[in-house]
Amino acid sequence: MRIILIIAGILVLVPVLLVAVLAVLLSNPDYYKEPLTDLVREQSGFEVAINGELSWRYFPPIALNVSDVEVRPAGSDEPLASLQSAEIDLAVMPLVFGGEVAVDALTFEGITVNAMVDESGKANWDTGTAETSPAQPEDPGNSEDVALSLDIDAIRFMDISVRYVDEQAGAEYLAEIERLETGTIRLEERAQVEFAASITDVAGGMNASIEGAGQLTIASGLGSVKFTNLGLNQQLQLPDMQAIDLFLTLNGSYDINGSVLDVVLNGQLDDTQIAGSATVDTSTSVTKVIADLSLGAINVDDYLGEAAATETDAPAAPAEDVEVLPIETLKTVDLEAKISIDEIAYSDYAFQSFYVETTNRSDELNANVTLDGYGGNASVRFTASTLADGAGQTSVSLSNFDIQRFTGFEWITGTLSFESNTTFTGNMLSEVLSSIDGPTTFNVANGTLDVRPIKGIAVLVDTLRGRQSSVASWPDIMPFENMNGEHRFIAGADADQQLRFALEVVSAEGTGGFDYFANTMEYDLRLTMNENEGPFSVGSGLARIEWPLHCEGALDASPADLCFPDRDAVQDVLEDVAKQELKRKGTEVLREKLGKGLKKLFGN
Repeated sequence: MRIILIIAGILVLVPVLLVAVLAVLLSNPDYYKEPLTDLVREQSGFEVAINGELSWRYFPPIALNVSDVEVRPAGSDEPLASLQSAEIDLAVMPLVFGGEVAVDALTFEGITVNAMVDESGKANWDTGTAETSPAQPEDPGNSEDVALSLDIDAIRFMDISVRYVDEQAGAEYLAEIERLETGTIRLEERAQVEFAASITDVAGGMNASIEGAGQLTIASGLGSVKFTNLGLNQQLQLPDMQAIDLFLTLNGSYDINGSVLDVVLNGQLDDTQIAGSATVDTSTSVTKVIADLSLGAINVDDYLGEAAATETDAPAAPAEDVEVLPIETLKTVDLEAKISIDEIAYSDYAFQSFYVETTNRSDELNANVTLDGYGGNASVRFTASTLADGAGQTSVSLSNFDIQRFTGFEWITGTLSFESNTTFTGNMLSEVLSSIDGPTTFNVANGTLDVRPIKGIAVLVDTLRGRQSSVASWPDIMPFENMNGEHRFIAGADADQQLRFALEVVSAEGTGGFDYFANTMEYDLRLTMNENEGPFSVGSGLARIEWPLHCEGALDASPADLCFPDRDAVQDVLEDVAKQELKRKGTEVLREKLGKGLKKLFGN
């Protein structure tokens, strides 16, 4: 009986004691302002200013309400973030029996973050290296036992706006989080997280809507966060492009103190598989990026869509000057990137085994590109200086490309190979074109050439001479086994370019230039035909003579439609040929008469 009375007494006494203890603890919620701010300062280096009041909600469940909160780096007067309101649901048992503030759930509404990097590279979230010591709260009797424990059953965020401005790089981003919810949060333990958000690149005109779910692990000291199987379902909207649906799974970590992101990713862009890794270090004014990315087959036209079709149907607009070397951006990035794509298609072009390796450091940009396509392969080596106004050197090697498949040309076909080495100064396209310099050697094997301009010369010559030549009756298309030649830029593309080429029946050399922005070209060539028999026969009357040919018109038009003989120039050539012929015949007659006179003189 005594045992039963004792048990009954305990059952009655415990609730009474709980009510009494809660009445004492909950009578002064402002007491927890200082422990809260001290804990945050101690573990993160940030100060929390609770401008509003702390108030209790007693049921259901017991919760601490907070309003009007600001967060700033220790010692700073400028807020980094602000909070409209928060509810902290407290665990009752630790509070009653241990004097420990344990949290069941956190709910935050109306968070605004303004993160800025000024022109000197100083970030307003930089807490510096000064050590801070937590202030000790006034002793209310047993306050030495009061602590904050990061043991939270759930965290809910709603209506979050994060603005990031980098004045040094000229960048501005806006992230708006509709919701973010987590499971139990404990230091060094994985927590489930789900969210829906949008990110806008204000300067670049890009927008992304993202839904995500995965696991996060917060390290002791709040210095880093790990993410595991973080799935991101994104819809990207880029300028002048169709929306892109992208799914990624991320594993990695973000070092908050060191500002370093390490990530391994796998995902899918429509039917294209994506895999890679990246490290981004933003701890200094120069962002360091190391990336390795691989993709399957991708068709760029799928994302250009209606915009590309509209541009195709519309009249061609004049070409605009563009920045070839984004010097200011390159100065702020230390880059080492590798990208491989199994197959890439754009407009009428398709390439396989596309690979690019790029480095940018110590004021120098280097890029190596290799690809296969149209029966051949190509490699490009590019080196550029980002000092002053920029300068670069480009080497291109192409072998066995099917010209017609690659370019769509009908005036020339065959298998093209070439080697090109050029230099330039400047960073705008106009500057590159006005300074480009260097040679290109080329060879076309087993092809055909539209020879209507050559026939045009023969027709004009025949008209002036009054007799028919075999060249005028050639077929329009001449097959050849081999064409070789050289092209050279000399201090710019607008004039003084040199060109020569030769094939079995005809060779040519000349000078000229083009205006890319006006889409015009002008060349003067001198063609020489070799004596030949067969379908493309050349008689002695046209052979071994340099015939003038003037080419002028749209840069993107066929030379066969732009090159015509100049009547006056051809007339001058004919007159010169006639003079040479008369001179030659006069010399022969003189020699003949002289020979006969000598014979008579000596009686032979």
